[in-house]
Amino acid sequence: MKSVVLKKMGIKAAFDNKKADLSKMLEDGPSLVVEHVFYKAVIEVNEEGTEAAGSTTCAKKIYKCARPRVRLVDFVADHPFAFFMVEEESGAVVFMGNVLDPTRSE
Repeated sequence: MKSVVLKKMGIKAAFDNKKADLSKMLEDGPSLVVEHVFYKAVIEVNEEGTEAAGSTTCAKKIYKCARPRVRLVDFVADHPFAFFMVEEESGAVVFMGNVLDPTRSE
């Protein structure tokens, strides 16, 4: 998720050096302002199962999400498909993607 998307969602004060109040993140020192937010997600699916990982870089700090519970499902990937990983309680989509050519490996 890029910073522009967060700003369009209404998260603006954290990016404004006059309005940002991130004081609870630091004990002492200069005020903190978020300049950029980058998010990268990776999902690996193979014969042994599925592994998902995500990391967010924000103000030079990296946060990693907890490894999700694994639910095994038999699935034959011999055709293009889309996939979604949904957080059960809220229904929020946390990962999504598509595979256009499942015969190609990278």
